[in-house]
Amino acid sequence: MLLRAVPYRDADLILHIFSVEHGRVGLLARGARRSKRRFVGATSGFVLARFTVGSGKSQDLRVAESAEVMQQWEALALDVGAFAHANYVLEMVHELLPEGHPEPALAELLAQYFDELQAHGASSSVLRFVEYSVLDIIGNAPQLDQCVRCAGDIDGNAGFLASRGGALCAACVAIEGPRPGLRRYPMPVQDYLLAIRASDDVTHVRKLDQVADDARLAARDLLVALITHLAPRPLRTLEFIAKMSSALRRNPTTPPKP
Repeated sequence: MLLRAVPYRDADLILHIFSVEHGRVGLLARGARRSKRRFVGATSGFVLARFTVGSGKSQDLRVAESAEVMQQWEALALDVGAFAHANYVLEMVHELLPEGHPEPALAELLAQYFDELQAHGASSSVLRFVEYSVLDIIGNAPQLDQCVRCAGDIDGNAGFLASRGGALCAACVAIEGPRPGLRRYPMPVQDYLLAIRASDDVTHVRKLDQVADDARLAARDLLVALITHLAPRPLRTLEFIAKMSSALRRNPTTPPKP
């Protein structure tokens, strides 16, 4: 799965890919920006391809000799919401997944998500499911139903702290005191996130879009706070999604905000 393609020199590309067998790896594709045969379609967005890799290295990168497209989700580029969500997920995987760690479950998740996104468009609940699933696969799923500080029950006055990795009970919120990043974690948000966590298939989560907007938006903020805390650098796609959502709110005749 192609995560990112970065122009290099006059005609080359550095490809960041997620491989089922090797995890996240970087490849140098010489002449890929000019080649009309060796990398046809494989260096564009939203594509699953089989890469042939040579034995040599250049600039500490293995050299990709050619590629064959196995599956492509071209229609994602025609829907601004789907396009934004798909790029965000690819950037999230690129930033959060350690290099060289195979994760077959992640490969299956990405393919299922792109199928769902292409068939039915953007969904906030489906995106929350993917965010949670990626965090779970890499071992950083948020603790939601017990306090991360004392393991106590979560009640209506709870909080969420990304730097601690999950929810804080009311007593621990009081002990922690006011601090940057501490967010409210009301019961409707907990119920929504627990429903996301309990889902076992990306195609069954869309019905949760019926949950009240304030709960869904608060849940988004909590998961995004954890993702940005874990990422080594800001995710550029989040800024694009924020601008797109703002534009949609100003123009209610456009489709519902993602």
